[in-house]
Amino acid sequence: MNSIERIKATVNFKASDRVPVIAQVFGHAAIIADVALSDYLQNGELLARCQIKALEHYGYVAVFALMDVNVETEAVGSVLTYRTNNYPTIKSYALSRCSKLDSLSIPDPYKAGRMPELLKAATILRKEIGDDVLVVGCVLGPMTLTTQLLGIENALYLAVAGLIGITITKLASEEELRNHREHLEDLVKKRTSELEEKAIELEKVNIHLDRASRAKSEFLANMSHELRSPLNSIIGFTKLILDGLDGEINKVAVSGPGDCSRQQSAPANADQRPS
Repeated sequence: MNSIERIKATVNFKASDRVPVIAQVFGHAAIIADVALSDYLQNGELLARCQIKALEHYGYVAVFALMDVNVETEAVGSVLTYRTNNYPTIKSYALSRCSKLDSLSIPDPYKAGRMPELLKAATILRKEIGDDVLVVGCVLGPMTLTTQLLGIENALYLAVAGLIGITITKLASEEELRNHREHLEDLVKKRTSELEEKAIELEKVNIHLDRASRAKSEFLANMSHELRSPLNSIIGFTKLILDGLDGEINKVAVSGPGDCSRQQSAPANADQRPS
């Protein structure tokens, strides 16, 4: 059996000649090929060669056309800091808390940022390994993409503001709204006074906050894709089943997974090879 046949047999609960393993090997492929991680993340051809090298080394059933979690945000305007043997971090975000989402334009995958290099990697992988091995591509889900466009703090503020707006719309009557407005005015005055006092204290610890912010950015860049990747694999396999890749499934099996972040895979199909 080849890799695709093993995967299809497994998702349909049938026997295969061996357990299919889709190892989450991303930047590690650069280490195997003795290539600098920064070069691997910016060169589609080099990424593809490293993935093929890792496939030959480990013998698993899939390769990944994947760079890092900052591809999309860089394509719409975020500025990254690249390091030789580490994942890039975001130096400045494409959106601020006061920015409007419609100020961004939809990126052209053939021109924007590293997207063309990522497409090049997927094309080379499909051409080189043929129809026997799964080529997997990943895109960010809406929540993760929001944090990469705004930063985690601003994204959380936005979420809280949305919850507050929903709560206000549910107030039952004008009387309740009036009482709440009066209470909020007093509360705002009190909080404003407290914030003015806190601002003085925050100035004293600003250096420590800057250090914490840089540490957070490095942590997200290095670890968040590793935590998310296993979930993306599960989502991908579930979509294969729901799409009826290997036959129709019954309604009981279908009623389950909801709308979630999608993992785009390029199944080994001669009709779907990139030109």
